[in-house]
Amino acid sequence: MRKIFTILFLFFCILSYAEKKDLRFFGYGTADGISVGKVRKVFQDSKGFIWLATEDGLNRFDGYEFEIFRNQIDDPNSISNNKIFDILEDNNQRLWIATSYGLNSFNIVTGEFATYLNNDKEIQLKDNEILSLYFCSDSLLYLGTGKGGLHYMNTNTLKISPIKLPGNPKYIRGINCFDDKVFIGTHDDGLFTYNLKTKKGKAELVNNQSEKIISHINAFLKIDNNKFWIATENGLHEWDKNLKELLNITPKKLFTGKEEAIRIRDILKDKDGIIWVATNQGLLKYIDNQWHLYQAISNDEFSLQSNWLVDIFEDSSGSIWIANKENGVNVLYNKTQKFRHYGAKSNQNSLSSNIVLSFDKYDTNEILIGTISEGGGLDNFNPITEQFYNYNKHHPEISDRITAIKTAAYNSIWLGTWGNGLQHFNPETGAVKSYQKYNIPESTITCLFLENPYSLWFGSFKRLNHLQINTNKYTYFDSIDGLKSHTIFYIYSNNSASLYLGTRGGGLAILDLKTMKAKSYMHEKSNSQSISHDVVKFIYEDKNGYLWLATGGGLSRFDIKTKTFKNYNTKDGLPNNNLWTITADGNNLWTSTNSGIARIELDSASNVKSIKSFQKNEGLLSLEFSQGAYYHDKASNLIYFGGTEGFYVFNPNNIKPRTFNPPTVITSIKVMDQELESDTTPSSKTVLNIPYNKNFVAFEFVGLDYAHNGNIFYRYKMEGQSDNWSIPSTRTFASFPDLKDGEYTFRVQSTNAEKIWGDPKINEVSVRITVTPPWWRTNLAYILYIIIPILITILYIRRRTEKLKKEKQVLENLVAERTAELRKKNMDITSSIQYAQRIQQAIIFPSINDFSDEFRNVFILFKPKDIVSGDFFWYIKKGKRRIFAAADCTGHGVPGAFMSIIGNNLLNQIVSEKNITDPAEILTFLDDQVKENLHQKDKKSDTFDGMDIALCAIDEGSNKLTYAGAYNPLYLIRDKELIKYKAARRSIGGTQLITNKPFFNHEIEIQKNDTIYIFSDGYADQFGGPKERKFTSRRMQEKILEIQNENLPNQQLRLEEIIDQWMENFEQIDDMIIVGVKF
Repeated sequence: MRKIFTILFLFFCILSYAEKKDLRFFGYGTADGISVGKVRKVFQDSKGFIWLATEDGLNRFDGYEFEIFRNQIDDPNSISNNKIFDILEDNNQRLWIATSYGLNSFNIVTGEFATYLNNDKEIQLKDNEILSLYFCSDSLLYLGTGKGGLHYMNTNTLKISPIKLPGNPKYIRGINCFDDKVFIGTHDDGLFTYNLKTKKGKAELVNNQSEKIISHINAFLKIDNNKFWIATENGLHEWDKNLKELLNITPKKLFTGKEEAIRIRDILKDKDGIIWVATNQGLLKYIDNQWHLYQAISNDEFSLQSNWLVDIFEDSSGSIWIANKENGVNVLYNKTQKFRHYGAKSNQNSLSSNIVLSFDKYDTNEILIGTISEGGGLDNFNPITEQFYNYNKHHPEISDRITAIKTAAYNSIWLGTWGNGLQHFNPETGAVKSYQKYNIPESTITCLFLENPYSLWFGSFKRLNHLQINTNKYTYFDSIDGLKSHTIFYIYSNNSASLYLGTRGGGLAILDLKTMKAKSYMHEKSNSQSISHDVVKFIYEDKNGYLWLATGGGLSRFDIKTKTFKNYNTKDGLPNNNLWTITADGNNLWTSTNSGIARIELDSASNVKSIKSFQKNEGLLSLEFSQGAYYHDKASNLIYFGGTEGFYVFNPNNIKPRTFNPPTVITSIKVMDQELESDTTPSSKTVLNIPYNKNFVAFEFVGLDYAHNGNIFYRYKMEGQSDNWSIPSTRTFASFPDLKDGEYTFRVQSTNAEKIWGDPKINEVSVRITVTPPWWRTNLAYILYIIIPILITILYIRRRTEKLKKEKQVLENLVAERTAELRKKNMDITSSIQYAQRIQQAIIFPSINDFSDEFRNVFILFKPKDIVSGDFFWYIKKGKRRIFAAADCTGHGVPGAFMSIIGNNLLNQIVSEKNITDPAEILTFLDDQVKENLHQKDKKSDTFDGMDIALCAIDEGSNKLTYAGAYNPLYLIRDKELIKYKAARRSIGGTQLITNKPFFNHEIEIQKNDTIYIFSDGYADQFGGPKERKFTSRRMQEKILEIQNENLPNQQLRLEEIIDQWMENFEQIDDMIIVGVKF
């Protein structure tokens, strides 16, 4: 049997490349926005936009929309003609466009067209129909025309000149540059070269009338220094310029049944070294010295849209764009097939049924596949030869509904079936054993787990089952303590003591094989660390000992030690929450779901880093997979996932993250919901100035990764308004309705088609925005707001100052007048006071002179505060009695002076007229006379004028001195000791509250060298000194004692110095008088 199977494999091992289907082509046509199906050229500019040269205008594609540029009759700045043949770009961001009527340039920055037509001056075009373009240097552009031959243009000077070639060929179709030579392909005249150094042309392959060596040349490809491939309307040729050999190398055998000529329009060698050839009968791929042909297939959305191909272009991401002559363009985003699909077909060498439920490995190059359907069953697949063999055709006893497979040994295969129970199959002998006949009642087996060569566990919808293989002992368990559901979907064990069970509705269960008791872990709504769902379909243990569970609610990671779960679902990137199987490759988990395949990248600690989904745009024909239908062949590193439309095989090493870093461009800028009018295109706009009343700005943007751009995520921010990026999403616009005046920077970034963020230098674009404020909120306005009030204030102050100056002058004049008047009056008053002074002095000084003559050794310190004084000295001699006094009248200045005159006159009257000489009686009578003269005896009187006085009487020849005083005491200095004689505690005159206090005398026996002092209170009450206080009676007594060694005139001088030093900067506050007499 084994030999027969091998022969069958070898028999079908005949590979045909005529219709390869391992690549998926995505198509764009008029339904997607292309102006017309006839596309002649594909080009990508420096910003990343795709441009299509069509027969109805120039098309620009940003991955979402096509923008069409056509000739406008009423717009001389539009493109000159809608029939376009070729597109190139120079180093100044100008596209050069070959049209049926003239050469055009398009400035990518400004969005402006310029047309270049023959004018026989700077532009010497012999034909305005431009068919082909090629840059041989930065500024040297070569042009091929339909009827005018070859030309060149200096794109700096914009001058066009013709190039003369041997034979003067007219129709130039293909141009290329190799080794300082321009290769020129013509329509009928052959191959020419033009030496860039010598400026001479040469005919390399020339047709003549008798023989056409080569014609209708469209493109060139340099293979090595000597060999070139040439694309012609008569096939693909290889030219060895040294050997002068031209060979037709068209792989004609691939085009079986095709009688028409194989026309080659373009050749491309991509970045990976693969050569692509555009023909009129499909796409050729040359790799590893083998040709492969890809053609349009009816009802296959991922095949070519047409076989008539005219151009091939590789973009910056490595995607291959193919222009169709009739049906738009196709794009090949992946040059190698990620997922190889196998399904049931009508031919013998195919899967027996599309519904695949299980896999296992049988031999080194043989995979067992379990399917369900009539005509299905157990298949054998060789991944190297891609040959299938169905066992059921030769062994009908095998169930045609295989749910699970487990290979025990080379000749021992255990099968779980749907409806036919447990089976065992020996491929060598062909023996099939059904265990329903051996009292195993289960008809449907959900899973198999081979614990060891003699112990088989299997699940069913009702119970957990066990078969001891060597003894055929069967045991079932339908009432396990702690097991919440006995529908077993998966069985796993990492030790001999327990089983991990995935159940339907009972979550994850851990069964202790010794006690046969289970611990179940089920979903808890209130516990985020519980399992995600109670349906567990698959269990996988990673290298760190975590269990990964495929559930009906996503992916759960179970920590065996902490008994906690961490869950992942569609919010984290899974394509669907209904998972079927799990396997691992390195740090990646792979899982099949109800919406495709997912790759979960883990870090070293088994934490999820990223999740990548693979769906139809990644090569999957169908997205629905089956529970438990997987196998990971570690030897070849191939993973098998089965589903409802066959199965997929892939090598995870060949599925690498997309590294392309697409540029992000802004495609639209709107202000106040109107497209911005600017001299630059939105994609080139870097600075935007808008007024304050037009501050609603909106941007549209795209990431130019054309491979499944629906997966591109964007994030943006408006610096100046917020420093935070927006939440990444697929939204391609952003609006800002109320920008306050100020400076902003709009930034936007994009991922590639696999949601991978790249280098911000490439995939970030920014626009600096200035919202200008109204004039009243400009800096100048704010400066004026400061300056104008200041100026107004200054002007106001100046005017006010001028006014005040005038008013001041008026006042000064008035004051001068008043001052003059006052000065006159003051002079008059002063003159009067001075006159009063003379009168006062005339009254007092004679007394002083008489007193000095009488007593000889005396001094009188008289220091008025003003011109006239309220203090006065009085002296009179009545008989032998000599009477003298020092008085202090109320007030000082003029009022005091009046009182002193009154007092002086009254004293004279009392002594001279009334003959009263007793000091106490004199004071009593003086008090009475003052009150009477000043009307102070009336109770309603409001005059308080009076005086304090110290009065002494001494008889001539007598040593007895009589003293009486009103408030003013007498000091006697005897033997350097001061004796104080107190006065009555009342004044002369004034309103006395207590009037019954009499004046009294002190009788003093005078001794030789005694000195007496009488005085007013002006000296002791004077303010001054360092502490700004009164001089005080105590300090006066001390000073009097200090000067006793001086004679009386010197004592007077010393007392004057002392009080002057005390006052210093203080004003004198009262009149001062001190009388000193030494006996």
